[in-house]
Parts: sequence; structure tokens; C-alpha cells
Amino acid sequence: MSKDHLNTLRALIESKQFQGIVHLETDHKTICHHVQGLASVDLEVSVNDETAFGVASGTKFLTALAIGQLIDKGLLSLETEISKIVPQIQGLYDPAITIRHLLSHTSGMPDYFDEDAHPDFDHVILPVPNDDLLTPSDFIPMFPKEPMRHLPGERFIYNNQGFVVLALAIEALTKKAYADVINHDLLKPLGITKSGIFNLR
Repeated sequence: MSKDHLNTLRALIESKQFQGIVHLETDHKTICHHVQGLASVDLEVSVNDETAFGVASGTKFLTALAIGQLIDKGLLSLETEISKIVPQIQGLYDPAITIRHLLSHTSGMPDYFDEDAHPDFDHVILPVPNDDLLTPSDFIPMFPKEPMRHLPGERFIYNNQGFVVLALAIEALTKKAYADVINHDLLKPLGITKSGIFNLR
């Protein structure tokens, strides 16, 4: 990165009331390290080098990787019908929904949190407070008892609930807590210990 580009980046960070950490390095040499803002507005806690940031749907790829590991172990396939693994959804949605449909957002099931219906989702109040959603099972009371949006595989509609159902499948097949599978079985062997699924409380 040129000096001009670096100066432009720094000016942009400072002008946009950035809150977070920017760290750039090349050949193990730090060329930019900038820490700014509040980690918690309510508690007035400043961001520091140890701050863990919530990335919301950024964790979906971790769920997908854990499912991939289970496929590699032969515990399921992309064509496995999810209702055969997750009994909590039996009778609620089309039994033809597969792992492939959930991973590709083509299941057609309704979503407990429809982002298209709530574009300003920072101000949406869920029936269960965020701080009480500690495990995948805690989301089940919010699963809508509504008709399918479309047949499985018919089209793409972004769906948060599908990945909660995948997390339930991970727990059912591993007999472990979802967070433990992600943190200890998936990330820790890679040397990743400061990222993962953590309790918001």
C-alpha cells in the first residue's frame, strides 16, 4: 500500500466517526494500526486491541464449515432431509427441505427475522430479547408457524432461520453444544482462539 493510499485510509477513518480496529501488515511488519471508538455505547467502554466484535451473520460461514465437516465424516449429505435430524421442525415446514436448501437460502421456509420486511433492523424488537438467545434451541419459540414462502429449491430468499436449523442439526449429530463445536472443534485446531461463538451477556 502506497503512502498516499495509507494517508487516504487514515483520513477516511477519522472523518467517518469510525468505531473499531484497522490493522494492516505486510511481511509481518505493521504498516497501519488504528483503534478508535466505543466497544459499548451504553457502558462507555472504549475499543481496545482485545475487543471482540459481534459480526452477526458473519458467523454463517462457520456454521457452513461445521456442516461440511459432518458431511466429510459421512454423518449427513447435502441431500439429507433436515426434518429427519431436527425433530423440532417436523410438521412445521415442508419435509423435503434438505441441507443443500438451507445452505443456499433456497429452503422456502419462513424466517423468524425477515430482513426484507425490516430494513431498519437495528431497531427491531424480537419476541425473545437478544441477550436471552444463548443456544440454537432458544430461537425455536420464534419460528413462525406460517406457510412456506415457496417450494424447496424453487428460488433464493435470504433466510436467517435456516442457519439456526443447521446449528440445531450440528448439535443433534455431534451431541455437543453448537458453540463448543465451532470454538473447540473447528477454530481451536487452526489456532483461532479469540474469534468464535460467544455469550453476549
